[in-house]
Amino acid sequence: VLRDLNFYLLAMVNLWVSFFITGVFINQDLLAGYYDWPIELVATGVSIFGLTRFVANIFFGGLIDKYSAVRCFSYVLFPLVAACLLMIINQSIPAMIIFFLLCGVSGSLSGLTVTAMWAEVYGTLHLGAIRSTVSTFGVFAAALAPLIFGWAFRNESSLNISWMVLAGLMLLSTIISFQVVRKMP
Repeated sequence: VLRDLNFYLLAMVNLWVSFFITGVFINQDLLAGYYDWPIELVATGVSIFGLTRFVANIFFGGLIDKYSAVRCFSYVLFPLVAACLLMIINQSIPAMIIFFLLCGVSGSLSGLTVTAMWAEVYGTLHLGAIRSTVSTFGVFAAALAPLIFGWAFRNESSLNISWMVLAGLMLLSTIISFQVVRKMP
């Protein structure tokens, strides 16, 4: 598995979710300050994220059973790409709520598909080793997020560029994921 380039290309999709959500949550005070959102409403947004993830878990579980985790996995980053683009064009309070809703959808889809996808692609014999490797990568991505997001949120002139770069990189990962999944049996 660790010699398979496809493993790393697919893992990249899941790492973006850890990176993005950790970066936003740890720096929510900077995000609130930059967009002039009351911190109490940002805290409400985090609660909306959790509620959305809860509801989405129920919905996406059935979709994964019906269509397979591999087929659903490539869609994980679309809500985060939309969240980035939303922050570029609209920073209102309703946009903030939608931003956290989109993060919850992505978090749900990622959480549900990732382990099932590894089992579907590589079987269950080495599932523990696969999960530990991906989890280690996820911890590293989450550790980088506060630094990078903190820098972006402190540099007001580059925040929209940061959202565009994030959206572009996640979209590129999504395209790669679709190509890898399409070649699988």
